[in-house]
Amino acid sequence: MRGGVRFVLLRERDLDDTAFARLAERLAGALPRDGILSIHGRPAVAAALRAGLHLPEGAPPPPAGTSWHGRSVHGSEAASRARRDGAAYMVAGTIFPSVGKPGVPPAGARGLRAMCAAARPVPVYAIGGLSTARAGEVRAAGAHGVAVVGAILEADAPEAAARALVDALAALD
Repeated sequence: MRGGVRFVLLRERDLDDTAFARLAERLAGALPRDGILSIHGRPAVAAALRAGLHLPEGAPPPPAGTSWHGRSVHGSEAASRARRDGAAYMVAGTIFPSVGKPGVPPAGARGLRAMCAAARPVPVYAIGGLSTARAGEVRAAGAHGVAVVGAILEADAPEAAARALVDALAALD
């Protein structure tokens, strides 16, 4: 966040509900005023924190009373469905070969373009194999931004890596 990241999607499959809720609460408290938090797959935690709820592509619609939600999508049909279901944003991927998703065929810029078109006007964040060098390519395909894991968390200097991604996207505006 010190590197300029303002949207955090918290996904920790290895934590039990209690530990996850504690982590989410600490993260929510650490976000800047303009920060956005979305909780992956745990509706009770999202509701308690008044955060967004992020759903996998195949999950049913969000529970009644969910203030806002996002959805992972892997193709244009899923993006159309998520738009119709009221998703506030989408995370589309895997766009390029990714260490985090070995063996998953990448959608590439063409696949991302189709997902963005199907999602319009809902903002799409591209994920999978992204870097500052690819920021222009995903923006040209229609993505609002990028979603990354390894590009920041595996960097020797995570804050600098985050700043480089934020700056690369800002230079395209």
